[in-house]
Amino acid sequence: MIIALFIFWVSAIILGYTYLGYPVLVALLARLKPRRVSAQQISELPRVSLIIAAHNEERVIREKIENSLSINYPDELFSIVIVSDGSTDRTNEIVNEFASHRRINFIHYEPRRGKAHALNQGVANSQSEIIVFSDANIWYDPDSIRMLVEKLSDPLVGCVCGKVLLEKPEGSSEPLGEGAYMKYERSIQQNESQFHTMIGTDGAMYAIRRLLFEPLPEGVIVDDFIIAMRVLDKDYRIVYEPKAIGYEEAASSVGQEFKRKVRMIAGGFQSLGILKIVLNPLSHPIVFIQFISHKFLRWLGPIFIVSVSLSNLFLLSNLFYQMIFTLQLIFYASALAATFVERLRRKSLFYFPYYFCSLNIAASIGMKRFILSQQNVKWEKISR
Repeated sequence: MIIALFIFWVSAIILGYTYLGYPVLVALLARLKPRRVSAQQISELPRVSLIIAAHNEERVIREKIENSLSINYPDELFSIVIVSDGSTDRTNEIVNEFASHRRINFIHYEPRRGKAHALNQGVANSQSEIIVFSDANIWYDPDSIRMLVEKLSDPLVGCVCGKVLLEKPEGSSEPLGEGAYMKYERSIQQNESQFHTMIGTDGAMYAIRRLLFEPLPEGVIVDDFIIAMRVLDKDYRIVYEPKAIGYEEAASSVGQEFKRKVRMIAGGFQSLGILKIVLNPLSHPIVFIQFISHKFLRWLGPIFIVSVSLSNLFLLSNLFYQMIFTLQLIFYASALAATFVERLRRKSLFYFPYYFCSLNIAASIGMKRFILSQQNVKWEKISR
């Protein structure tokens, strides 16, 4: 009984802190102890390179190039580096149609080497002071690059993350669960940025100082997280810029989000062996606490969820724990019902449990794949 009580409350408190306590805490700190960004008037704009890693992106690459060419930044200071990582569709053919444009630098090779190699090649073929990393399926507002660059005028800022807005896929009948989750995530990131620094960044839209970039080890899964954490290791901040806006089509279903989450968690655990900063609380104590609170405890979330449920079984002689167990059964039954009855997913009462459980099951699979070294290191596109 005592052991069950201990496991139940420790697990419940950790889950409560992870999903509610930390977001509230960092929101309070952002208001009570804000750390301002000392953005200065830029007398001379820096050179910027937009790096786009692509693998079989024939569906979106033309629109991406046209969008990138419309960016409001001086031609002589802005280049677009497109790296085709062993594409076997019409991606190379489409990019070659723009090869004569002065802004375009096209690199392609075979066989496929993975996104980390593509990003390394992109940066190596850039001479700019500022590097902006972008996915192939996100469209930038014309002034977005300027907004990112403006924040980098603060000498203590090493990386700036833009605001990516998700759009519901045409013909999708499910609520925009990923969008709701992104809003929740974005509020945490914005508060972290205001208090101290963001932990990680959005890989679809972020800028870093070139001098802070270190070539990525090949086989890295979560390249954006490793790039961002290396910036923090050099005592720079990562900040959020809501005026730098991009648009991305959300995953067409929770099933697609599920695949992404599995990969992300496997990559998160992989990163622990690469990033010494997160293993040494003495060198960057605040960053370490933020990492544990925002990332690591979520990666371990499935363990605490199972622990709460199993320990609750040994406490059912008490009315309070009977009520808690009943609420858990209702929650998981709602998720199960939404899994098998698609129309229930249109109702928030069913969709939230369904979405929450899907992501945590994905996290548990990602954990298993990392432990057993089963995760494919080559990046996988999510169907849009």
